[in-house]
Amino acid sequence: MTTQLALELPSPRLTGAQCLPFFSDGLKRLLERGIAKPGQPIYLLKNGDHSVCTWSGRGKRPGWVEHWLAEGGTLSDIEVVIQNHHITRP
Repeated sequence: MTTQLALELPSPRLTGAQCLPFFSDGLKRLLERGIAKPGQPIYLLKNGDHSVCTWSGRGKRPGWVEHWLAEGGTLSDIEVVIQNHHITRP
């Protein structure tokens, strides 16, 4: 009889500008709808195979932002700034 060991690896977590390869179409939609504007920061987080979570920085913080902050993360970790349709990390 053989014993199998289960190995759980943490899912990769991408923050801020690291999310952009998975979010280029989403960014275009945010700009087209006026949700994101040049010079304004937006906040991005991707956990494993899940889609990219976004927050415009306006209104109540979503649960994923609160959870990120409770785990010791900072807003600057997940922030990207749109400059003339180009993204920069502060």
